[in-house]
Amino acid sequence: MRPPPKRRCRARISRSRLRKRIGAAQSRGDVAAVKRLLRNDDGRCWGWALPNGLCRYHGGLSTGPRTEDGRQASYTARDAGRARYHARVRELVAAGVLDKAPGRPLGSRNRTPEERAAMAREREERRAQRQAMVALNGVRKAHKGRGQQREEAAEMQRRHDVFQTGQPREATGCAIR
Repeated sequence: MRPPPKRRCRARISRSRLRKRIGAAQSRGDVAAVKRLLRNDDGRCWGWALPNGLCRYHGGLSTGPRTEDGRQASYTARDAGRARYHARVRELVAAGVLDKAPGRPLGSRNRTPEERAAMAREREERRAQRQAMVALNGVRKAHKGRGQQREEAAEMQRRHDVFQTGQPREATGCAIR
């Protein structure tokens, strides 16, 4: 006996995502992709359907327990599974298979308030050292503001225009010294 044929989801979908993909393909200059996207779009999902006729994005997977009893059973099963996992990890650590239990890496949330205060002091000391080095080495280079950047760009454009007209270098202010 043959297996049943695979079906597509065919749920109605928004075209905004498709428009974004078409725009991206157009900006890349990918004509074939644009044609393919336009040809295959009829406003319906082309994902493979699950037994209930919809794909996993459009309602094919479980939505979870509906009743209070179902929720309680789900929570109980979750807690029991978590307890089994932790027991197994403890066994592996005791047997020497694992160095330590897997989990979130050490970070500021796992540190004590004293350790966090020490880290803050170290950060302040490093900041003070950087400021002292800047003071020793002289004033930092001044950041060019937008106005100064515009003036430099206008000057470069003026020099370029003068060069294109064929005027001598002295007129551009770029005389050879």
